[in-house]
Amino acid sequence: MLTQFRNAGKLEHVVGVVIGELYESDPTKDQNPWLRSRSMEDVFEHHLEPLGVPVVFNLPLGHGENLWTLPLGVTATVDADGRTVTIDEPALEPQPAEVGAQPART
Repeated sequence: MLTQFRNAGKLEHVVGVVIGELYESDPTKDQNPWLRSRSMEDVFEHHLEPLGVPVVFNLPLGHGENLWTLPLGVTATVDADGRTVTIDEPALEPQPAEVGAQPART
């Protein structure tokens, strides 16, 4: 998939990359040596290092044990050294209050 992104020009303006857990993708669990290849870290390094942008992978998000949602289309700060991602703006806009609406009672 990274090769397809690169060939399609989708990585040209990337300023940072965040990759979640790779659920059940431990190559050491496979007993067939002919099925083993590069580690995922090697693949990421091969494709993403030439971009010269911060890359953080194996964060607790995605389809694994931790289902933290990463919003799309918002500004975020990626700190590869600190292995953190900070969302810098709200993912949703607040809904305007209806004119004449009564506040909810609790």
